[in-house]
Amino acid sequence: MVRKVQDDKDVVRLPPAKHDAYFIHDGVVPHLRVRIGTGGAKSFVMRSRFGQAKHPTTRTIGDANRMTIESAREIALKWNHLNRKGIDPWEEAILAELEDEKFRRRTFANALEDYIATLPLRPQNRKADDDGRTLRREFLDPKRIPWLEKPLRDVTGADIQRAIQAIRDRPARTQAFNVYSLIKTFFAWTVTPLGMEAYGMTHSPVATLKNSTMKLQRNVATRKHTSDEIRAYFAACDVMNYPMNEFLRAVLLTGQRKNEVRLAEWSEIDMANKIWTIPAWRFKMDRQQPVPLSVPMLQLLGRIKAAQGDRRGPFIFSRNDGLTPMPFNGCDMDKFRAKLTEIFLANNPEAKSPEHWTLHDDRRTVKSALSNLGVPEDVSEAVIGHSKKVLEETYNKNSFKIQRRRALHMWAEEVKFILDDPDHSLEAEENIVPDWPSRWNETDPARPSK
Repeated sequence: MVRKVQDDKDVVRLPPAKHDAYFIHDGVVPHLRVRIGTGGAKSFVMRSRFGQAKHPTTRTIGDANRMTIESAREIALKWNHLNRKGIDPWEEAILAELEDEKFRRRTFANALEDYIATLPLRPQNRKADDDGRTLRREFLDPKRIPWLEKPLRDVTGADIQRAIQAIRDRPARTQAFNVYSLIKTFFAWTVTPLGMEAYGMTHSPVATLKNSTMKLQRNVATRKHTSDEIRAYFAACDVMNYPMNEFLRAVLLTGQRKNEVRLAEWSEIDMANKIWTIPAWRFKMDRQQPVPLSVPMLQLLGRIKAAQGDRRGPFIFSRNDGLTPMPFNGCDMDKFRAKLTEIFLANNPEAKSPEHWTLHDDRRTVKSALSNLGVPEDVSEAVIGHSKKVLEETYNKNSFKIQRRRALHMWAEEVKFILDDPDHSLEAEENIVPDWPSRWNETDPARPSK
């Protein structure tokens, strides 16, 4: 009989015990043995002082008739390694199982809800509520996502790709582009050090997934209002209820973002100096935004102040005298678009209905009009609240307050011109040849005699 087993053949050749079980040492790994019982039962065991134990004990690794000696040696090596650290392998296995169970309970749905809860805390994220609603609608609906309760670690790139492509094929290409950006940021959050500790992630499943792979592309909006649409816009405001009518006028007169206008407070308005200062915490670029008040904006604020009375709350655009900001929903915008279209077609019977538009097109209209009126690019960008380019931001510290005031005054006068003169057109002005004086128009001047 062999004194030490070297391979599986040696294990097979070991004869059954006649009376009591006996042990044969392994010839490679210390403390590993083969236990041979009566009737041909054989098992791999390890005898050692496990963890912090004072006395050696014997523990079974596995059935020697079913597992190879190499598998038994691999386990015995791990146990020896843990013993040298004073760690009991069984305790370690129990902890590992508990840890694994913890990660199994950390499902995709739970992790995504954890992430959504952090969105309002992220710097410069003023779309936290919108992003949260989008993620819940597209990735927490069991009808759309059958693997909601899958452990986060087990979610694959293919799972995400199929979900994104399903949005694309609805069809909703822009939505798919935006949602992919959101879910990619979520997975980047899960592979930060704290994320890996909490969810057991080792890599992002969408790290190699690209927009081009899924044929996603952002729609680049280029639409702006025509002069006829601006006339219809203000006429439609006249039939809308307060405060929606004044809010819509303010968006087009100032060129600011809809929520920056909707959430405006009286404390931000300096009527004496005719300026509205949007605070940094409420402005997308995380800096103060001065908005000079043109004559129609001052008139608009005066009407609202008179309507709200002396006991008004902090908000300008409000349905309860300023106590809370006015709500804004798609139904209100659909009603306004329908009214604008009705007025536009009544005034322009041969024209087609205006294409679908959003309030963001107001900002593009203001920016285009300012450029058409000769306002410098950096000033028009400042008016609508865009950041300067990096080099410009570094060296040009001018806030353009005077230039902004002049630009918004010019835009207000242009709007008045459009409303008063049905023939006035922003588009036509681009082709008008100015009648400027020029020395070239003079007749041949008399040359001095020699």
